[in-house]
Amino acid sequence: MKILITESIAEDSVQYLRDRGYEVEEYLGHSQEEIEEHIKGFDAIIVRSATKINETLLNNAECLKAVGRAGTGIDNIDVKACTEHGVIALNTPTANNMAAGELAVGHAFSIFRNLCTANDD
Repeated sequence: MKILITESIAEDSVQYLRDRGYEVEEYLGHSQEEIEEHIKGFDAIIVRSATKINETLLNNAECLKAVGRAGTGIDNIDVKACTEHGVIALNTPTANNMAAGELAVGHAFSIFRNLCTANDD
């Protein structure tokens, strides 16, 4: 199985896939149009938020079976078009729960301790 990764994800994740025998290509820093042309021959694609899974990409994806979104939400994935093309769309809805919680607590401390005002003095 050939997997195309179009945006940076944790190197441990890439190695995890390779260790299980998947052929993984990291195709980072390319335009949407370049990705739409390069998708031919891949069975799966892993994206974050910049790459759009749209009708054009799906029409060029001869072998695509799955789209994985490394993160919450699927606003950059046309799920209806994926369904029409027989492609499964997945995401990782709890992947950044810890980071979101830490940020919320950090902002709360900033408010409680008046850090912004203290920084201005």
